[in-house]
Amino acid sequence: MMQGITLDVVDVFYGHNCNLACVGCNTGCDIINTTKYDPSLDSILLSITDLSKHVQNIKQVVSLVGGELLLYWKDKVVPIIHHVREKMPLACIAIVTNGLLLHKFEDDILKLMSTVGNMKLVISDHLY
Repeated sequence: MMQGITLDVVDVFYGHNCNLACVGCNTGCDIINTTKYDPSLDSILLSITDLSKHVQNIKQVVSLVGGELLLYWKDKVVPIIHHVREKMPLACIAIVTNGLLLHKFEDDILKLMSTVGNMKLVISDHLY
């Protein structure tokens, strides 16, 4: 039987679509202006499931990364967060946004964060 591994951080990539083109972008979303290369929700969820079979513990955080998180909110982000919580119940889940759409999703974000628990919202600084 394979012993589970411990990881400090896991990044879950959901897609390239973004409402900015930041010079410091570390996911390529400043040059990829399409969703053509985005992974499907099914493939993301399967990857999380597969990883959870081999990871004993996430020490710090599971971060959702990609383009602008709030452009994927209902279609991908919410299902991914629920799946991560189911498969990795102790992990802190970090959602990263540039913050420009927060006013449109404030209630949804707060409700999800209070329901799921152990989450943090990160405002990206890639504009610099």
